[in-house]
Amino acid sequence: MKGYNKHFTAIFIALLSLCFIASAMAKDFYKVVKPDGSIEYTQNPPAQNAKPVDLPGLSVISPEKKLTVYKPEATETSAAATEEPKRNYRGVSITSPLNEASIWGTGATVTVEVRLPGPLFEDDTIQLVLDGEKLPAKTATTFELKEIDRGEHIVRATILDNRSQVVANTQPVTFHMKQATVTSGSGN
Repeated sequence: MKGYNKHFTAIFIALLSLCFIASAMAKDFYKVVKPDGSIEYTQNPPAQNAKPVDLPGLSVISPEKKLTVYKPEATETSAAATEEPKRNYRGVSITSPLNEASIWGTGATVTVEVRLPGPLFEDDTIQLVLDGEKLPAKTATTFELKEIDRGEHIVRATILDNRSQVVANTQPVTFHMKQATVTSGSGN
Protein backbone atom coordinates (compact mmCIF):
# COMPACT_ATOMS: atom_id res chain seq x y z
CA MET A 1 0.00 0.00 0.00
CA LYS A 2 2.90 2.33 0.75
CA GLY A 3 4.24 1.95 -2.80
CA TYR A 4 0.81 2.88 -4.14
CA ASN A 5 0.80 6.09 -2.07
CA LYS A 6 4.26 7.06 -3.32
CA HIS A 7 3.23 6.60 -6.95
CA PHE A 8 -0.03 8.47 -6.39
CA THR A 9 1.84 11.36 -4.75
CA ALA A 10 4.38 11.52 -7.59
CA ILE A 11 1.63 11.54 -10.21
CA PHE A 12 -0.31 14.21 -8.28
CA ILE A 13 2.76 16.45 -8.04
CA ALA A 14 3.49 16.00 -11.77
CA LEU A 15 -0.11 16.93 -12.68
CA LEU A 16 -0.06 19.91 -10.32
CA SER A 17 3.20 21.11 -11.91
CA LEU A 18 1.69 20.80 -15.38
CA CYS A 19 -1.34 22.82 -14.32
CA PHE A 20 0.89 25.55 -12.87
CA ILE A 21 2.96 25.72 -16.07
CA ALA A 22 -0.19 25.79 -18.20
CA SER A 23 -1.66 28.65 -16.15
CA ALA A 24 1.59 30.58 -16.42
CA MET A 25 1.59 30.07 -20.17
CA ALA A 26 -2.04 31.26 -20.41
CA LYS A 27 -1.28 34.68 -18.90
CA ASP A 28 -0.62 37.67 -21.08
CA PHE A 29 2.88 39.03 -21.62
CA TYR A 30 3.77 42.70 -21.67
CA LYS A 31 6.69 44.42 -23.39
CA VAL A 32 8.43 47.06 -21.32
CA VAL A 33 11.07 49.37 -22.83
CA LYS A 34 13.33 50.63 -20.05
CA PRO A 35 14.88 54.11 -20.03
CA ASP A 36 18.27 52.68 -21.08
CA GLY A 37 16.61 51.14 -24.18
CA SER A 38 16.68 47.54 -23.02
CA ILE A 39 13.54 45.44 -23.50
CA GLU A 40 11.94 43.31 -20.84
CA TYR A 41 8.95 40.98 -21.12
CA THR A 42 6.82 40.45 -18.06
CA GLN A 43 3.50 38.91 -17.06
CA ASN A 44 2.79 41.81 -14.70
CA PRO A 45 1.24 44.83 -16.46
CA PRO A 46 3.57 47.86 -16.05
CA ALA A 47 0.65 50.30 -16.11
CA GLN A 48 -3.12 50.17 -16.01
CA ASN A 49 -3.53 50.94 -19.68
CA ALA A 50 -0.86 48.47 -20.85
CA LYS A 51 -1.78 46.20 -23.71
CA PRO A 52 -0.57 42.59 -23.96
CA VAL A 53 1.96 41.71 -26.63
CA ASP A 54 1.26 38.86 -29.02
CA LEU A 55 4.43 36.78 -28.88
CA PRO A 56 5.29 34.34 -31.68
CA GLY A 57 5.16 30.63 -30.87
CA LEU A 58 8.20 28.82 -29.62
CA SER A 59 10.68 27.61 -32.19
CA VAL A 60 11.13 23.89 -31.85
CA ILE A 61 14.07 22.27 -33.56
CA SER A 62 13.80 18.53 -33.93
CA PRO A 63 17.00 16.51 -33.67
CA GLU A 64 18.54 15.69 -36.99
CA LYS A 65 18.48 12.19 -38.28
CA LYS A 66 21.70 10.23 -38.36
CA LEU A 67 24.12 11.92 -40.71
CA THR A 68 25.01 9.96 -43.77
CA VAL A 69 28.53 10.02 -45.05
CA TYR A 70 28.95 10.72 -48.72
CA LYS A 71 30.45 7.78 -50.55
CA PRO A 72 31.09 7.97 -54.24
CA GLU A 73 29.26 5.28 -56.16
CA ALA A 74 31.40 2.29 -56.93
CA THR A 75 31.09 0.28 -60.08
CA GLU A 76 29.92 -3.32 -59.79
CA THR A 77 33.31 -4.74 -60.66
CA SER A 78 35.24 -2.63 -58.14
CA ALA A 79 32.69 -3.35 -55.38
CA ALA A 80 32.88 -7.08 -56.07
CA ALA A 81 36.67 -6.99 -56.15
CA THR A 82 37.00 -5.20 -52.79
CA GLU A 83 34.21 -7.04 -50.96
CA GLU A 84 35.58 -9.82 -48.76
CA PRO A 85 33.62 -13.06 -49.17
CA LYS A 86 31.61 -14.08 -46.11
CA ARG A 87 32.06 -17.61 -44.86
CA ASN A 88 29.80 -19.27 -42.35
CA TYR A 89 31.11 -22.59 -41.11
CA ARG A 90 29.68 -22.28 -37.60
CA GLY A 91 28.45 -25.71 -36.60
CA VAL A 92 30.72 -27.73 -38.93
CA SER A 93 31.05 -31.23 -37.51
CA ILE A 94 31.95 -34.83 -38.19
CA THR A 95 28.77 -36.92 -38.29
CA SER A 96 30.40 -40.27 -39.04
CA PRO A 97 31.94 -42.05 -37.29
CA LEU A 98 30.29 -41.11 -34.03
CA ASN A 99 32.52 -40.15 -31.12
CA GLU A 100 33.77 -43.26 -29.25
CA ALA A 101 32.37 -45.57 -31.96
CA SER A 102 33.73 -49.09 -32.35
CA ILE A 103 34.14 -50.09 -36.00
CA TRP A 104 33.96 -53.79 -36.85
CA GLY A 105 34.20 -55.80 -40.04
CA THR A 106 35.01 -53.05 -42.52
CA GLY A 107 38.30 -54.47 -43.76
CA ALA A 108 40.29 -51.71 -42.00
CA THR A 109 38.28 -48.99 -43.80
CA VAL A 110 36.39 -46.13 -42.15
CA THR A 111 34.16 -43.53 -43.80
CA VAL A 112 34.37 -40.01 -42.39
CA GLU A 113 31.47 -37.66 -43.16
CA VAL A 114 31.71 -33.91 -42.54
CA ARG A 115 28.51 -31.88 -42.11
CA LEU A 116 28.62 -28.22 -43.18
CA PRO A 117 25.97 -25.62 -42.27
CA GLY A 118 25.77 -24.70 -45.97
CA PRO A 119 27.72 -25.27 -49.17
CA LEU A 120 31.50 -25.24 -49.18
CA PHE A 121 32.68 -21.79 -50.20
CA GLU A 122 34.33 -21.49 -53.61
CA ASP A 123 38.05 -22.43 -53.50
CA ASP A 124 37.77 -23.75 -49.91
CA THR A 125 38.77 -27.34 -49.15
CA ILE A 126 38.34 -29.82 -46.32
CA GLN A 127 41.38 -31.50 -44.85
CA LEU A 128 41.21 -34.41 -42.43
CA VAL A 129 43.76 -34.77 -39.67
CA LEU A 130 44.04 -38.40 -38.55
CA ASP A 131 46.10 -39.05 -35.43
CA GLY A 132 47.93 -35.74 -35.99
CA GLU A 133 48.77 -36.48 -39.65
CA LYS A 134 47.30 -34.15 -42.26
CA LEU A 135 45.67 -35.92 -45.19
CA PRO A 136 45.29 -34.37 -48.67
CA ALA A 137 42.61 -31.64 -48.80
CA LYS A 138 39.51 -32.18 -50.95
CA THR A 139 36.29 -30.40 -51.83
CA ALA A 140 34.27 -33.50 -50.86
CA THR A 141 32.51 -33.91 -47.53
CA THR A 142 32.89 -37.71 -47.45
CA PHE A 143 36.27 -39.40 -47.07
CA GLU A 144 37.04 -43.10 -47.20
CA LEU A 145 40.13 -43.94 -45.14
CA LYS A 146 41.72 -47.32 -45.87
CA GLU A 147 44.20 -49.54 -44.09
CA ILE A 148 43.44 -48.12 -40.67
CA ASP A 149 45.26 -50.06 -37.97
CA ARG A 150 43.45 -51.60 -35.04
CA GLY A 151 43.18 -49.40 -31.99
CA GLU A 152 42.07 -45.92 -30.99
CA HIS A 153 42.20 -43.09 -33.54
CA ILE A 154 41.36 -39.38 -33.43
CA VAL A 155 40.10 -37.56 -36.50
CA ARG A 156 39.12 -33.94 -37.05
CA ALA A 157 38.31 -31.88 -40.12
CA THR A 158 39.80 -28.50 -40.97
CA ILE A 159 38.42 -26.14 -43.60
CA LEU A 160 41.10 -24.27 -45.54
CA ASP A 161 40.71 -21.21 -47.76
CA ASN A 162 42.44 -20.71 -51.13
CA ARG A 163 45.64 -19.63 -49.31
CA SER A 164 45.63 -22.80 -47.18
CA GLN A 165 44.70 -20.77 -44.10
CA VAL A 166 42.46 -22.48 -41.53
CA VAL A 167 38.99 -20.90 -41.45
CA ALA A 168 37.19 -23.54 -39.34
CA ASN A 169 37.75 -26.75 -37.37
CA THR A 170 35.51 -29.53 -36.15
CA GLN A 171 35.66 -31.01 -32.70
CA PRO A 172 37.88 -34.11 -32.68
CA VAL A 173 36.16 -37.49 -32.89
CA THR A 174 37.65 -40.60 -31.31
CA PHE A 175 36.86 -43.98 -32.84
CA HIS A 176 38.11 -47.53 -32.18
CA MET A 177 39.02 -49.75 -35.13
CA LYS A 178 38.33 -53.36 -34.24
CA GLN A 179 38.77 -56.26 -36.64
CA ALA A 180 38.15 -59.90 -36.07
CA THR A 181 41.17 -62.04 -35.45
CA VAL A 182 41.50 -65.16 -37.52
CA THR A 183 43.20 -67.97 -35.71
CA SER A 184 43.94 -71.37 -37.02
CA GLY A 185 42.68 -74.08 -34.79
CA SER A 186 44.48 -77.28 -34.07
CA GLY A 187 42.78 -80.46 -35.02
CA ASN A 188 42.91 -81.87 -31.47
